[in-house]
Amino acid sequence: MGRKMNLVEQFIKEILSEKIEINPYTNKPCYVVRLITNCCGYISEVEQIFDVEEWKQVKKQGYYLG
Repeated sequence: MGRKMNLVEQFIKEILSEKIEINPYTNKPCYVVRLITNCCGYISEVEQIFDVEEWKQVKKQGYYLG
């Protein structure tokens, strides 16, 4: 029996960089972003990949699920 992980909000404290690249698997543009996030009080620097529309939504709401 495997364990299940819950998704929790990763709040964006700071956007360090964001660049558009072409996803080699889909040949569609995507954003590669470096962020400082806060999840349950744990502050970390992460790199995430989002499709273009998803990144627009994440920036607007200020968090993503991870």
